[in-house]
Amino acid sequence: MRAGPIPVPGLCLVACVLAALAPACCARGVALAVRVPELARAWVSRALDCGADAVMAPMLETVDQATQLVQWAKYPPLGGRGIEDEFQKSHELSYKPKK
Repeated sequence: MRAGPIPVPGLCLVACVLAALAPACCARGVALAVRVPELARAWVSRALDCGADAVMAPMLETVDQATQLVQWAKYPPLGGRGIEDEFQKSHELSYKPKK
């Protein structure tokens, strides 16, 4: 049997699908890779928040696109995941991830 990424049809279904798959994969020692349909922060964040170990995005053609994906996927200091710019501004936090 060939392992591969699990395509998720809609953002609203991601939580339900991954909530069922993530614990099963973890129990078997299998990494859960999710292929999102497009390079978008909402897709990347939702997949990782729901238990994906890895995210693959289609059609990354530039270094800037790859960098953006990493920024959305990694926590500080390697990325910006979990820090919302509006939250930072409203609470006057001084930390900004390196670009």
